[in-house]
Amino acid sequence: MRQAALPCSFAIGLAIITSSALLSPLSSCTVGGPSGPASITLKGIVPQGTPGLRSLAPPVKGRGAAGRSISSAIGASVAGFEIIAGSIQGDTPTADAPIGPDGSFSLSLPYEPSTAKVRLGKGYVLLITNPGATSLGGKVSGIIAVNDGTYHIVDMPTDAAKGNIDFGQLVRNADEAQSSLSLGNSQYFDLSGSQMSELGRIGNVFKDARNLYVNFNQETGIWYSAETAFGWGIPGTVAAGTFSDPSSYAFQGHHITFRTNNNASPSFMEVATAAIILSIQPPGPIQVNGHAYDSNIPITNAGAHLTTSSSDGTQAYAGDADFSGRFSLTQGQIMYVIGEGYGIKDLQMPAGSWHIKAGSAELADFDLSSADPFDDSGNFLFYVPEIRISVDSGNYISKVEVSWSSYDKATSSYLPLQDLSVFKALVSNLHFSLTDWSGYSGNGNQRLDEGWSDSTTITQFANHWKYKGDASLSDPVAEGFMVGYAIGNVSFAFGSN
Repeated sequence: MRQAALPCSFAIGLAIITSSALLSPLSSCTVGGPSGPASITLKGIVPQGTPGLRSLAPPVKGRGAAGRSISSAIGASVAGFEIIAGSIQGDTPTADAPIGPDGSFSLSLPYEPSTAKVRLGKGYVLLITNPGATSLGGKVSGIIAVNDGTYHIVDMPTDAAKGNIDFGQLVRNADEAQSSLSLGNSQYFDLSGSQMSELGRIGNVFKDARNLYVNFNQETGIWYSAETAFGWGIPGTVAAGTFSDPSSYAFQGHHITFRTNNNASPSFMEVATAAIILSIQPPGPIQVNGHAYDSNIPITNAGAHLTTSSSDGTQAYAGDADFSGRFSLTQGQIMYVIGEGYGIKDLQMPAGSWHIKAGSAELADFDLSSADPFDDSGNFLFYVPEIRISVDSGNYISKVEVSWSSYDKATSSYLPLQDLSVFKALVSNLHFSLTDWSGYSGNGNQRLDEGWSDSTTITQFANHWKYKGDASLSDPVAEGFMVGYAIGNVSFAFGSN
């Protein structure tokens, strides 16, 4: 069997009960994960199949009819099933273990307690896999989680563990096999209650591990990934020296980017000229630029035509605003974008699997609920920035401050983060940009990624910026600003206009 490496930018650390041969491409993306002889053992008993395990997941509040549950793949017995372990940050070695006839498993993982605080949020996701599955969706049968009624953990912070962990008898709940292990007494993890609550609140993002595993073909090296980008608008009336008010932020929508290294079947040119119909089938109703799609009306390239071919090795095509694609010869990757420019206005993802097909052949299967940042009441569960821009006596920007907040279920409000440890461990691509819409001297739309201090302050600027309202003709004028970040394959942007 030919070994093929998955791009490390899409690597997810997985604790999977599966065969070691399937894990080798993921392990090739290790960039300095735990080393040395120390290890920790996780064990438990996976629930055996019952008629209920074959049924569909119950309807999810606010999301319409139930979609297919990945738990439906489990049959009368888990014998022959396996488990795999790794991290969505891509720097953690994978591990695997078989599930016994009685449902028991024992998984040994690298353990470096001295780095627990540094590696917080880079723990292991445990997937229950079915190596004998004949469909993409059947390859993963569930995800192991701990839910004691107060804390709900999907990403196991093993480097913060105080010793070996016995999950006990796991119980099926939708797509999870849950342990009721009590986490509140700090017996198992060297984490505060607020840290565990934070990991649990945004835990769905770690379930993208399922998509990584399902959509990587070990034999051919072909992979597919999905990235979702959400955007909010900040009113352009924020005065210098005043923090922006999150209650005034307006949700703009989101778009989905599917990436692949598959340029053979179908090829980019076949899709760009609609010689082959590529369809992206959502599991339920969704609006893209005001156009309705569902499981019976897929988004396709039927109107596609080649529109550009640039000298830098990137070609692009577009059928309409709902579906566009790009192929980079330099990176060997193809992008298919749905609703580019926040064209999807639905607040929540439809439940179930998205299917990408070339004709009738299935190419990929995604459960995008891992990208859903809202709870059933529409509350945003990730990190919200409050932004203050300070100016000097000449109206030049001297400092940018960002205060981070998160939703508190107990008070139904957004409260300032008192502890940034989980935030720093999870967030990537943290950036702030200022924009001169007039593009003064080619300096418009500048991204200022440098100069962050403790993820909250910028005092160093690549240019001498004036703040909006200034009629300066000699310096760029910041007429707009934006702060953004990503967690795994989900990104968020908050920008003024």
